[in-house]
Amino acid sequence: MGIIEILNKAGRACLFFGIKGGVGTSAVIATVTGILVEHGAVHFELSLEPDAWCYYGKSTGEAEGSGKYYSLKSRVPGEVPVLLIDVGTDAPLEEVSLAFSFSDCVVMVIDRSEISFNLARKYLEAGVVPDVLVVCRTFPGLGNGAEVCQGEFGRYGIGTIIGVPGSVDEERAVISAQRRGVSPCGQSVELDAAAGEIAAAILQKMEVRSC
Repeated sequence: MGIIEILNKAGRACLFFGIKGGVGTSAVIATVTGILVEHGAVHFELSLEPDAWCYYGKSTGEAEGSGKYYSLKSRVPGEVPVLLIDVGTDAPLEEVSLAFSFSDCVVMVIDRSEISFNLARKYLEAGVVPDVLVVCRTFPGLGNGAEVCQGEFGRYGIGTIIGVPGSVDEERAVISAQRRGVSPCGQSVELDAAAGEIAAAILQKMEVRSC
C-alpha cells in the first residue's frame, strides 16, 4: 500500500524519528501506542525492513491482525484516528518527506550519549526543530539527560523535552515485551509514566493545530 493512501486514512498523525539507530524509537512508540489505544492510535512503521511488529505479536501477520500495527507492506483496512509514524533509518526519503509534511506533530528521539547529543544539535542548527524531544535511557547524573538537553537546546524552541528512564528494569521490560510479542506498555511503571507524558504532549500539540 502506498504511503499517500496510508496517510490519507489518518485523522491525525505524529511522526517519530530517531536521531540514529538503536536509540529506542520503536519501543517508545509501542509504549505510547498502548497509552493512546483509547484514541485509536496505530503504530505505523515506515521502513524497508520493519521489525517493530515484535511488540504486537509473534509474527507480522499476528501483529497486523491486532489492528495496532502496520508497515509499508501492510494493507490498512480502514480509517486510523491517530497514526504514530515510526521512521526507520532505512526509510525511503520521498516517503519520509511526505510523512513530515503530513504530520501534525514531530517527535525526535535521542539517547543520553554524546553522539546523539551532537547529532541533535546539528539537526536543530539546520532548522529541524521537533515539537517534542525524547531522551531515552536517562540516568541521574550520567550523560546528557533531559535537564542537560533543556539547558542546551531550549533556545531552539522545542515545545517539550521528556526523559525516559534507562535502568536495568526498563531494559528488561522492553526485551521481555519483544520476546513475548506484547506491548511494553504496562511492563514498567517508570516507562509508562514517561510514555504518558509523551502521549499528553502529542495530544496537546494535535489539539492546538486542529483549532
